[in-house]
Amino acid sequence: MFFFYPVLYSFLSMITALYVVSSKKNKIIDLVVLSIILLSYMYLVPLRPSDAGNDTALYINAYTKLYDFNSAYEVGKSYFGNTEPLFWPLSFVLKMIGLSAAQFIAACGLISFFLTYNSLKLQAEILRCDRRLVFFSLAAMLFTYMSVYYGNHVRASLAVPLAFMSVLYYIKRDSVKAVLFFLLAMSFHWSSLFIALYILIDKFIDTEKKIFIAYLLSCFTALVSSFVINELGSILSFFPQLSNFKDKVELYKSGTVASELTSIFSLSSFWAIFIVASIFILYRDPKNIRVRKLSLLFLILVMVFSFSPIMSVRYFSFLYVTSVLGFTSVFVNVFGKKVALMLLFLLFIILSFVVLTSESVRYTLGLN
Repeated sequence: MFFFYPVLYSFLSMITALYVVSSKKNKIIDLVVLSIILLSYMYLVPLRPSDAGNDTALYINAYTKLYDFNSAYEVGKSYFGNTEPLFWPLSFVLKMIGLSAAQFIAACGLISFFLTYNSLKLQAEILRCDRRLVFFSLAAMLFTYMSVYYGNHVRASLAVPLAFMSVLYYIKRDSVKAVLFFLLAMSFHWSSLFIALYILIDKFIDTEKKIFIAYLLSCFTALVSSFVINELGSILSFFPQLSNFKDKVELYKSGTVASELTSIFSLSSFWAIFIVASIFILYRDPKNIRVRKLSLLFLILVMVFSFSPIMSVRYFSFLYVTSVLGFTSVFVNVFGKKVALMLLFLLFIILSFVVLTSESVRYTLGLN
């Protein structure tokens, strides 16, 4: 059963790649290809066992406890633990129209899917690349990003594309939509707050040289932050009155606050995302410099928070979603469509296999 997933991805990738290299381009074919990807997604993620993964069961439990709109926030806070203001009241709206718990998870996944699709379309417009590359990128994301986040990290899967679109609308100078999507993203996941830093990145990192320097500094920061957090615990041991703070430092350093992860650098997913993002960020192209700076922002956040895997991992999804289409377009620009898509097909096959064979993803998808 497990090997069906790489086969399914190969099928999707071939369909989308053939569409990209073909001379045909119309909305009907767009709809057909999108429908094939969507059906594959529905099979892979929302229709998996409802008790698979760590968070899914918690979301379902909190959803079953909702009983009116006004109390939804407090109920969600009590049974799930998050404090974002909008997610649970809107979840009650879904319950009010009659969705079961399993249908609620599926509905959130569908909304996330179309938000991600629309964010990639908007990015393709700004990058001025072939819009059909969106479908190829979407198929790649299905077996790398979506299989991990959708249906499990429900709020984050909604917040990531909303935050992405907020910055894209800012780049397009549509301030109203930029602010609206920013507020919506924060209302689903507080981690979206940091996208406000893009304004500073956009203003002060305005040349290719500065992008390269910021990239190098972010990598250096990862080394420094890891060293500082490792030494901080030792330094605080000389101050008994700060014992509580020392305990918190040890928890964040070890990652035992919420997981057994002790370093992002031990994760194959980190290195895959790092390579994808780095190629996009460092490829010099004046027409996409502002979009590349968004990926740069998330790389900085991943690296700055590397001392705390729990915090750093939160921005893996932001970094990956904002970089995949750009990464794909870079390959097309360098190698041409046919060669690029063949190389990317092989690359994403390897990535999907790495993702789907990891213990955490197998657990999330109920493949164990």
